Amino acid sequence: MSAGVVVSYFEWVQDLQSFFWSETEIVDKLFRILETAFSQVLGVCRKRQISMRLAALSLGVKRVHDAKRIRGLFHEPRTDRIMARQNHEDRKPREIQFAPLG
Repeated sequence: MSAGVVVSYFEWVQDLQSFFWSETEIVDKLFRILETAFSQVLGVCRKRQISMRLAALSLGVKRVHDAKRIRGLFHEPRTDRIMARQNHEDRKPREIQFAPLG
């Protein structure tokens, strides 16, 4: 995991949520994420007796596989968000129907 990618993610979150973190907070969050990722990769490396690079790759592939299994290949948009957006645009009260998750 690249530190630049993580910090870009932090910038995106700050922009979406109107958060404002100090440089110290960002560095702290970054190091916690990188330490966790390193520990996970090192654990796979030692358990399977493979290189760090291959361990990182296998961990990434497993995460994508797990997400695909849970959400499916093509995730359908949630009906409640679409209806809420339509309600906002039309300014007319409508019943919001929730699509089943999974």
